[in-house]
Amino acid sequence: MKLRYIFITLLCCLGAAAPLHAQDDFCGIKNISFRDGEKLFFKVYYNMGALWVGDGEASFSVKKDNY
Repeated sequence: MKLRYIFITLLCCLGAAAPLHAQDDFCGIKNISFRDGEKLFFKVYYNMGALWVGDGEASFSVKKDNY
């Protein structure tokens, strides 16, 4: 019984030590949501009754990297 728990713990440790990486083709599904070089820009406003108050801007960009 004790050997069984040691074996399960060892398997979990080995599984956690395996390198994780993003894949272009995961389970036969290709990621086409975002492309390298895409940029998104947002302007944030608050509505205070009839008055719109600008608060800030945000930008996001996509860059393909290998880890």
